[in-house]
Amino acid sequence: MNYRRVTDPAEIRAYLEGKREVAFDFETAPLAPWRADSRAALDSHRADIVGVSLSVEERTAIYIPLAHRDGQNADPLRVIPLLRDLVWENPEVVRIVHNLCFESAFLYAHGIVLREPVYDTLCASQMTTNGPWSFRTLADSGLKALAAELCGEPLPTFSRSGKNVCAKISGNQ
Repeated sequence: MNYRRVTDPAEIRAYLEGKREVAFDFETAPLAPWRADSRAALDSHRADIVGVSLSVEERTAIYIPLAHRDGQNADPLRVIPLLRDLVWENPEVVRIVHNLCFESAFLYAHGIVLREPVYDTLCASQMTTNGPWSFRTLADSGLKALAAELCGEPLPTFSRSGKNVCAKISGNQ
């Protein structure tokens, strides 16, 4: 497995350039006025993208921290336009996401409209069975549960002891 954290735009470009299929996922965190609201990180009006996971082939991925409170972050003013051009609006790329509605709402908040084709693994998971007589529901189609169950790959968490370790992309606390 080759999973790594990347902050250098040149390294991000090298990982993505020429790839025709790109899976991505956002980590989000509430903006300061809504930090106490446990659901705010899911709302593109009350939260922001603090990290982006990307994968272009099986068993490889990069994670780009954009607004973590601890550790080095990539410059979102350079990375967001780079990802817009190489992935989100690139007509040559097939985009793969888990929960298209969520990802596209956060992109739209940044003035980016996700181009077709896009495949949503959340929708696809609901067309699979979770037992001999029933299909998965939204409740049992979460990415963390599916990754562990179907791929044997538990997903990492980005919080410590419940402490919010992310800041708003603009740098405002």
